[in-house]
Amino acid sequence: MMSLFLAALNQSIVNTAMPRIVSELHGFETYAWIITAYMVTSTSVIPIVGKMGDVYGRKPFLLGGAAFFVFTTALCGLAQDMPQLIVARALQGIGGGVLMASAFSALAYVLPPAERARIRGSSLACSRSRACSDR
Repeated sequence: MMSLFLAALNQSIVNTAMPRIVSELHGFETYAWIITAYMVTSTSVIPIVGKMGDVYGRKPFLLGGAAFFVFTTALCGLAQDMPQLIVARALQGIGGGVLMASAFSALAYVLPPAERARIRGSSLACSRSRACSDR
């Protein structure tokens, strides 16, 4: 659950700071690509990592995904222009997708079905309330 919190916290911070970041990098015309790059890569990597976690084990993907996510977050902070930021966000999306897939598949592996539904519901409620508070 902490890995999901890490990804959600990052999204909250980035969404709040995005207008300032874009104005400093003079890239309003490519503003949408920052978000799109993250979403496309994270969405596309989730089923792949889910299957690979079933085959090779979930722990390496969870730990490696967290390390990769933190590393690419630092790359986003070091970006000097918009193309660098877009590429860093795309890489960060890969790490975010690995975190999401690994965390939820680990929960499914560890918890009984009734507990899975309760935990999934509470995490969904938390993420939805966070998304509503960002607006």
